[in-house]
Amino acid sequence: MHIAICDDSAHDRKSLCQALQAFSVENGLGAEIDLIEDGELLLAMEPELLSEVELFFLDIYMERSNGFDVARVLRARRVAAPIVFLTSSPDFAVQSYEVEAFSYLLKPVPQGKLKALMQRFLQGYQPRSIFLAGRLFVQEDIVFAESDLKNVTLHLRDGTSARVREKLDTVEQRLKGSSFLRCHQSYLVNLRYVCRLENETFITSLDRPVLIRKRDFPELRKRYYDYLKSVAGVGGSL
Repeated sequence: MHIAICDDSAHDRKSLCQALQAFSVENGLGAEIDLIEDGELLLAMEPELLSEVELFFLDIYMERSNGFDVARVLRARRVAAPIVFLTSSPDFAVQSYEVEAFSYLLKPVPQGKLKALMQRFLQGYQPRSIFLAGRLFVQEDIVFAESDLKNVTLHLRDGTSARVREKLDTVEQRLKGSSFLRCHQSYLVNLRYVCRLENETFITSLDRPVLIRKRDFPELRKRYYDYLKSVAGVGGSL
């Protein structure tokens, strides 16, 4: 699940992120959370990255932008993901319907209301899927993909695997999500299942090594650590 929190308060961003991470752990979910300090920065994201977000939390009162204005731009760009507005005032509850908001939460956000909101969101949530060689796979189930000529073996998080007649380039193009990284000519890995780096390889939750291109190792290592920072809610986005 890909969530974006846009709030100019570092404290509020971190607090909401921690609450969402706790909910994710309690419910056995995988949550990737982007922390963004202003609406202008959110709208400056690449279109493909915005399209990956499945739930937005938008503060209404921000120093350089207004959450409603940001939401209107998102809708104008055909970003259809649910939006939850955050504010310390109930005055704008009616306006939230103009952009088909999913919900409206007053700060500080009560844990009970956040939990109820997320449970309601999950009732209609459909994980992203990928259709390959006549079969449907849930993207978040894929730990890594391994190429062998014109065939690709998908290694899944339950320990099983599936062999499909596709090119790895095709699989890479169809997979949507910043957690997927093409790290080698023959490998594509889901960073959410990487446990550690070891001898220029990614070691996954399946305890299987995934090769990394040696010439690109510094860059790919940086992308992995940048991903960890974004998931943990640390770094420049704070």
